[in-house]
Formats: sequence, structure tokens, C-alpha cells
Amino acid sequence: MKLIGDEVMFTALDAPSACGIALTLFETLGEHQAVTPRGGLAIGELITRAGDYDGPVVNLASRIGDQAVPGEILVSTDLRDEVVKADVRGFRFSPAGRRMLKGFDEPVEVSSLTRAG
Repeated sequence: MKLIGDEVMFTALDAPSACGIALTLFETLGEHQAVTPRGGLAIGELITRAGDYDGPVVNLASRIGDQAVPGEILVSTDLRDEVVKADVRGFRFSPAGRRMLKGFDEPVEVSSLTRAG
């Protein structure tokens, strides 16, 4: 996990774990009225340098997070598909449209992540 100003960047071993971590962070932060989190999740290969992470997937997650409204976690289609394929219960994905993101030539389809049930 890395803190960048008022942002948090974390990595996970798989897509369901990333969803669980993000939702737990949101639930914990949501207990404080002064904080209204929003976020973005993506899955893919990372470049590691001197203990830091970089690469297109980091940029994608950041750009998706920029598009989220307060209280929302947006996720990439690849991440959503991995969770669905793993048949992990407890997560709900709602279509959130296609977004033009800085640094990406084509619109990116995203979904909104919430806990199921």
C-alpha cells in the first residue's frame, strides 16, 4: 500500500481480493463524515521500480478513479470479468457506461462495484 497525498494505491494478488480491500476501505472511511472516498480498480501487469508500481494498469485505475463520484468504486471490465469468472459471491457490478479517459484512445467501459446482499 502506498499513500499519495490523500490517495491510497494498493495491490492485490487477485481481482476478488482487490474488490474486498476496496470495499472494506470505503466502509471504514465512510464512518468518518469528513471523508467521502471514491476509487478505481483495474487488473493487469505491473512494473515495479524501487518499491513503487507503474505501468498502464496503474494509469487506468487512477483515471477510472478520477471518473468516480464520491462514494463510488468504478472498476475495469477486465477486473469485473475476473471476479465473475472466479464465481466469488458478495460483489455486485452495475454498468456505469463508457468513459473517455486521458491517455486512452478509445472509451473505456466501467462498472460500479458494491457489496451484494
